[in-house]
Amino acid sequence: MSALVLAAALVLDRLAGEPPNRLHPTAWMGSVAERLSNRLPHSFCGGVLLLGAVTTLFSSGAYLLLLASPPLLKAALSAVVLKLSLSWRSLTDTALGIAGMLEEGRIEAAREALPALVGRDTSGLSPELACSACIESVSVDSVASPVFYFALLSAAGGLELGVAGAVAYRCVNTLDAMIGYRRYGRFGSVPAVADDVLNFLPARLMVPCMLLGAALLGLRAREGLRWLRFRRRLRSPNAGLGICFAAGALGVWLQKRGEYSIPGARAPGAGDVRRAVELVNLSLLAFVAGALVWLVVLC
Repeated sequence: MSALVLAAALVLDRLAGEPPNRLHPTAWMGSVAERLSNRLPHSFCGGVLLLGAVTTLFSSGAYLLLLASPPLLKAALSAVVLKLSLSWRSLTDTALGIAGMLEEGRIEAAREALPALVGRDTSGLSPELACSACIESVSVDSVASPVFYFALLSAAGGLELGVAGAVAYRCVNTLDAMIGYRRYGRFGSVPAVADDVLNFLPARLMVPCMLLGAALLGLRAREGLRWLRFRRRLRSPNAGLGICFAAGALGVWLQKRGEYSIPGARAPGAGDVRRAVELVNLSLLAFVAGALVWLVVLC
């Protein structure tokens, strides 16, 4: 059942895309988190309370909803909730849309669209830095982790627990995107560290998948592996893996001003954004295939 639910969620994601924000659980998470953060102390304890409250509310809500549903409805609801925790198509479509704007010379439109992918100031980015931001964003995958926790927890405790695990991850990831920056101090450090911990294994499992994807696409797979040595230039223990592999495999430099710079032979262009999307899509397909085999064998 869990393998079928995962397959159905991926098909739904590809066919349906994202619902409007008023119907999207991730937007609800953000709304609840914003209200709570205005009422909680901006301290370490406040961060723990915020993370615990939002994660418990949404993950336990998903678990109890599925637990109370008859089998067919449970399978359908599970696929829908899991699809909303993935947002694979949204990530790649946004990046490809920005690549198209840059190919047409519409840099202002690209700058306005980039905040959907990145949290940095995009107002003064050059076309090369805009391409870099796109490549970095798609390379720091946010799809493998919910798939990983769905597969792991489904095998351990059933479909309901697997979906709740994917929702819990999305809560942590959303809070990290909202407040997990240095300006929030210890308050933001709680979701930031939790996100680092939860992404640790999935990020490393994605490396062989990216190696396979790069080889299939005829990219510089060996250079991708060699470029992993630059991952410590990033503060995140996980983001550097995907970003550095992509830089090496594509042969381009990637840079976030004031944060890090990954060397490369040339500046990134819109075509490199498209190749990065192809690399991530193939890598995720390999990752999902592994998760499906795991679920078929164990569930």
